[in-house]
Amino acid sequence: MRINTLLGIKEVMTDEGASFTLRYYLIQDIKTEAGGREVYGVGVVKCRENGPEEREWLPGLTESKEKAEELVKQFMEGVVTPVAAAAAADDWAGKK
Repeated sequence: MRINTLLGIKEVMTDEGASFTLRYYLIQDIKTEAGGREVYGVGVVKCRENGPEEREWLPGLTESKEKAEELVKQFMEGVVTPVAAAAAADDWAGKK
C-alpha cells in the first residue's frame, strides 16, 4: 500500500516573470509481503495554472521516516524540481 503525504508547497517565479508551484510529498510504502515493513521516499510535482506539468516519484529511498522527511525539507530549501529530483536524491544517498 502506498500513501503520498503533501509536506510542502513552494511558489516559484522565473527570471522571465512566469510562475509555477512545486509540491513536495513524503511517499510511504507499506510492504505487506515483508511483514508490514515501511519504506519511504519523496515526490515532487511541478504545477502551473492548468494543472500538473511534471512529476517525479522516488519511492523506497530509506526505511527511516525522519530521513525521508529531512530529504523533503532539503528539496524544498533547494527548490528542487522534478527534473533534478533523481540526481539530488543520488547526491543525498551518497552522503548518508
